[in-house]
Amino acid sequence: MKYPDNLNNIIDVTKAPYYADCTGQKDCTAALRRVFDDLTAREIEGVQATEKRLHELGENDVYIGFESRIEHHLVRVIFPEFVPDARVIYFPKGTYLVSDTVTYTHTNLKNIFDSKPGFEMTRGIHILGEDPKKTVIKLKDNCEGFETGAQKPVISLINTDGCLKTAASNVSQMNTVADLTVDCGRGNPGAVGIRFLANNSGRMENITVKGENADTGIQLAAGCEGVFRHIAIRGFAVGATAYKTSVCVLDDFHFEEIADAAVCAGGGSVIFSGFAEKDRVRLTEDEENYAFVERIPVPESGGDIRSDTYALVEDFGAVGDGKTDSTAAIQRAFDSGKEVVLFSGGHYLVNGNITVPRTVQKIDFMFCDFFAGENLIRGKADALFTVDEESDSPLFVEHLYTFEQFYGHFRLLCHAARRDLILKDLHTQTAAMYYNTVPGSRVYLDNCACTVGTYSNDCIIGRKGFAPEFCGMIPYEFHGQDAAAFNLNPERADVEVLNDASSLRIYGFKVEGPGTAIRAVNGGKTAVEVFSCGIGDITAENALFENRDSDLKLRNGKIFGVTDTLDYHLILDSQKNGETKKVYKRELTHITKYRVNYTLIDER
Repeated sequence: MKYPDNLNNIIDVTKAPYYADCTGQKDCTAALRRVFDDLTAREIEGVQATEKRLHELGENDVYIGFESRIEHHLVRVIFPEFVPDARVIYFPKGTYLVSDTVTYTHTNLKNIFDSKPGFEMTRGIHILGEDPKKTVIKLKDNCEGFETGAQKPVISLINTDGCLKTAASNVSQMNTVADLTVDCGRGNPGAVGIRFLANNSGRMENITVKGENADTGIQLAAGCEGVFRHIAIRGFAVGATAYKTSVCVLDDFHFEEIADAAVCAGGGSVIFSGFAEKDRVRLTEDEENYAFVERIPVPESGGDIRSDTYALVEDFGAVGDGKTDSTAAIQRAFDSGKEVVLFSGGHYLVNGNITVPRTVQKIDFMFCDFFAGENLIRGKADALFTVDEESDSPLFVEHLYTFEQFYGHFRLLCHAARRDLILKDLHTQTAAMYYNTVPGSRVYLDNCACTVGTYSNDCIIGRKGFAPEFCGMIPYEFHGQDAAAFNLNPERADVEVLNDASSLRIYGFKVEGPGTAIRAVNGGKTAVEVFSCGIGDITAENALFENRDSDLKLRNGKIFGVTDTLDYHLILDSQKNGETKKVYKRELTHITKYRVNYTLIDER
């Protein structure tokens, strides 16, 4: 896909200061590693700056965000206080010859947990090719280090030993790879095309990986979550592996010349969507949390953005410095009559409601960040964006990664008109995402993650400057809608998903926290294929799932505790036709110490 040339967050690897050769004649490894190192170095600096500020506050117990704190004299920088400006690593059409793994080389790319180095801070890495077939990253033939048994990737988003068996990170959010081909060359039997990790939200799309008797096309690291769509793999012993992943949706995969298994999976949660070769999927004995489903096509917003169709918010006065109130400027861009509204990957201070007219057909945030102003924080606007004009044309809302400065008593988006919506690759770390006030639309949520900071009964709500009532916001509310979700990841709210008289299908569902994962009311019909629920509270009085005169179908689920206390007690609270049914975890079968694989059908 090609974006306009005037976006300041596109890193064209063929231009200064990297000058990667796209003719296939010169080795690009060093240049491409420099790109990765320059981007990931900002996370190292962010961790160090956040740790320094915590110490300067001079207190034993202090919070400077939802995830960064000194608690009982222990430093916890789960994330840096500020997310770096978004950047997209862009490969124009051509062939990029490499001789080693394209990845970062830092050895200290880690956060801090309990005063010790923690997980790899590989987040916000976006790799984009101009054309899926004509943008090729090619490994040299007969390359040293890619011998039989090496299992060495050509591209890797996680660079820690053992990451395929144990989680190397749980903070590796919103990584994406799209629109390119990886060629493992000849004479490289130990080559792996792409090793990928993203927690909570991640995507690979429109990818071809090819080899000649090579090892594995795609490896999904332990703890990986996301949507993997339109993938072609040819010429490997194994097409793809997904061991101990969290929740992954594998959709529209195609395999050729695969010697062993198309997919090897085990110990995680996987949706196989539209798999023609399900007989070639190998599942390990402990892999019970999977499902094969018929493919549900998700509307897609198209390819290149033409120069005459878009409005760039900077051209209307928006400034992504985190200080300048850009609310009015962004509204001017939406009112410009252009079909596409683009952002440039900065930090935009916003302090009120922005309406989306019917003329806008696509909002591309380019993985930008928002800072909430006081009006939003205190709920003086119900949502940052409101879709309030009907249209027969759907609205695509894509590519957002907001962090800890975007929180409060509001939602990202209010759906206040009959118009179909497609929400794709949206991650709001501390703000609720979606609700509607007008029923009757179709809604697709394709790789959407949402955390509201913490739940009301969490002990850390006493942190300075934050109010516990924000935790009462529901990340996703559906009132009379027809909704389908793929890798839906709400966390840490008292109620994660409200289905009020809607039809809601979820393919891949992960929640954390002791709140109610799904509350279904007023005849709502909810069907979930593959779910993972963890980090509960054994003393919580609420049920994990709550059903009120509605239909609730949960298939192929994993409900687990981390410790004896961080577990679940009441799984289902159902009231229908005047009868009450409660299901407790101790009553379920297939239980290991902290885990239960579970299928439930609770219909009216």
